[in-house]
Amino acid sequence: MEWLEKEVRAHGKSVGYSGPLHDVLKQACHVLSDSIILERKSRDSYEDCIVRPVTSLPTVLNLAYCSNQLTSVFLSEAILACSLHAMIYDEPALLQGTSTDLQILQDELLEIGAELCHILSNEFIVSVPCQGEAVALSNGLDRLKSIGLLESDEKGATHRPQFNELADWGETRPAVYLKVDLSPLHAEWFHFLLNLLAPILETYWLVAGSLSLLLDGSQSEADFVFAVQDFAKERAQKKLTRFAETVARVPIQNAIKFFVADGVLVYQETDGAQSGRHLRLGDEYCSQGAVDALSGKINDFLV
Repeated sequence: MEWLEKEVRAHGKSVGYSGPLHDVLKQACHVLSDSIILERKSRDSYEDCIVRPVTSLPTVLNLAYCSNQLTSVFLSEAILACSLHAMIYDEPALLQGTSTDLQILQDELLEIGAELCHILSNEFIVSVPCQGEAVALSNGLDRLKSIGLLESDEKGATHRPQFNELADWGETRPAVYLKVDLSPLHAEWFHFLLNLLAPILETYWLVAGSLSLLLDGSQSEADFVFAVQDFAKERAQKKLTRFAETVARVPIQNAIKFFVADGVLVYQETDGAQSGRHLRLGDEYCSQGAVDALSGKINDFLV
């Protein structure tokens, strides 16, 4: 809590409370009493108590709702952390912290980050008014550098092009390379940021994987949402997911909204006994290979 309070304030945000942290924690435990398990030596004392979350449904949805209030504080860093994971997921030695011998292109990281902003556009507003996403991601990149997770490499790598043709004002400029450091101290930060977006990204992955249900024809939107929710509940019951909150209806609907806007899904009106709005796959996504590729693309962002 002390660490989190310090970081929230460092981001220029208010924590919304004052007074001794011990009293704040005591009040928080009281408010969340139905969602946590307290193990303490004395009923009247919170000293040396152990707090355990209740991660089963439906209780976990309340915890997820409360914790989501913090996501916006670390949003740009979390987006870049997930983007970094998508770039290095096939580097097990780096992810395990046993190697730091990797350089990535800064512009490539920012480009993937912008793509993830687009995917999550129905979930978050990344930038403040009068500030573009590029500025928000640049600020997030600066913070990742300040904690040591990324470090600018002045020398660059010899196996990559030395100039970026997408420079401002039509001019070429030297490519900027970043060293990735996932040693234990930085890995803790990295996984904290990944886990902020992981539940939502897993929901989008579930929806993407469920698109195969539409390969044989259209379905009503209501039936498709129900099928995805049913699949998510089954995974939660079998403990195949780290995040039981993936059963939440709103993120599923937001994912469908995104896929419609991106042309992956198409709405069509039907008549007869099953009249109403139905979903079908866009022309470029009418194969299992296309569905798998889309699902795999989102999966790359996940822990």
